[in-house]
Amino acid sequence: MIIPFHNIQRFFLKNQEQIQKLSLKIYSTGKVVAGKETEELEKNLCALNGRKYAVTTGSCTDALYFALYATGLKPKDEIFIPAFSFIASLSSVVRAGLVPVFCDINSKSFMLNLQDAENKITKKTKAILAVNLFGATLNKFELENFAKKNNLLLIEDAAQSLGNPHQEFKWGSIGKASCLSFDPTKIVGVYGSGGAVLTDDGAIYETVKKLRYHGKDMNTGQFTCLGYNSQISEFDAALLNYQLNFLDKIVEERNKIASIYCNELSNIPEIILPEINSNPSSFHKFVIRVSFRDKLEKVLSEAGIQTMKHFSYTLDEANFLKEFSHKAENIKIAQQIKNQVLSLPIYPELTEQEIRFVCASIKKIFKK
Repeated sequence: MIIPFHNIQRFFLKNQEQIQKLSLKIYSTGKVVAGKETEELEKNLCALNGRKYAVTTGSCTDALYFALYATGLKPKDEIFIPAFSFIASLSSVVRAGLVPVFCDINSKSFMLNLQDAENKITKKTKAILAVNLFGATLNKFELENFAKKNNLLLIEDAAQSLGNPHQEFKWGSIGKASCLSFDPTKIVGVYGSGGAVLTDDGAIYETVKKLRYHGKDMNTGQFTCLGYNSQISEFDAALLNYQLNFLDKIVEERNKIASIYCNELSNIPEIILPEINSNPSSFHKFVIRVSFRDKLEKVLSEAGIQTMKHFSYTLDEANFLKEFSHKAENIKIAQQIKNQVLSLPIYPELTEQEIRFVCASIKKIFKK
């Protein structure tokens, strides 16, 4: 039995008829970018999370950079970011000319530890990039209170938390701006790349719109600032609109699989599982923590089960960072976690037989 880590192929086969219909609908019009589907997607995103404005982009990496730029941060300003995240959280900060100050993470959620951030505040600290991980989200109220107390701009990297079912606040609603990813590996994704900036601030909205298309002011037709070409295609927008219709179902299915994993593996003391009851998640990833991670990965691979490491590095270890100013002190938990995390397959197209096989394969290892 071969169990792939990603569901890209399975999603296509399951939805092939509808995807082909969307393709015919879009390409027969001759309008392949900046059309009705993109407009509809931006409206749908606002309706889903309550933000006033949404601007789609070519990637979440671009979205993060655009948001950082549009909030008015200046080169050499210091910004808190977690030491444990995908590389785009860092590259967007460096691209904006900011100085990343790495904060340690919570040992259970793997997300930014505000107490550590508070210990690292200086007169140069101007912002926080709050990164949500694996489908879970940081606490909106704690973050916003911390930012207000310390006069810091707050930007949310919500690339991994779309669809989060938290009852007290919506995903993509934290701070001055939130950024989404529609990478093919996300719970709602495209066959290429895509992202979005969400905000309630009209000035940020107008600036990001200009940055998305060569710095062009769509009201005057003038190119008023240095911009980029960062657009999502009409087909990808249509594909996202289609998937958003059953977003709740996708999240529900992922939570069901997570519950099976937790129930089946909870009696293995060597494995630390996600806390599914204390912090709601859309389970973009199902990440376990185990001290002999590499050995477990190898044994599962031999059984035909694909797994991945999210993440096997801390951001301060990026080679390119040697050329840029940054601060990385006391990030011991992140340095420990990077050697212990392993992601198991999780997506609606998994069969119950496959899920049980993953669990049985892990149990077999720990019985030896």
